[in-house]
Amino acid sequence: MPDQNHENHDTTIAVMANDIAYIKQSVDDLRFRLEEIDRDYIRKSEADERTKQANEIHNKIFEKIDHLQTFKTRATTLGAVGMVALGVLQWALAVFM
Repeated sequence: MPDQNHENHDTTIAVMANDIAYIKQSVDDLRFRLEEIDRDYIRKSEADERTKQANEIHNKIFEKIDHLQTFKTRATTLGAVGMVALGVLQWALAVFM
């Protein structure tokens, strides 16, 4: 009977050692995954700074686009007024000459 208890004890130890090995492997896998997540993580202060920089760039681009649209509108308006003025001048020359 003592051999039976000894065998059960050895079996229990072997099973526990196997379980511990699986747990250790799982912990190592989790540690690796957490390290990967930490590398991809961005702090709130960094996110705020990057957002601020992106907003500044966006505002500069918006100002440039607005300037170009204003210039285009002015050029188109001036061109239209010039065409009308030349048309009136041509009509006036044709009528009075």
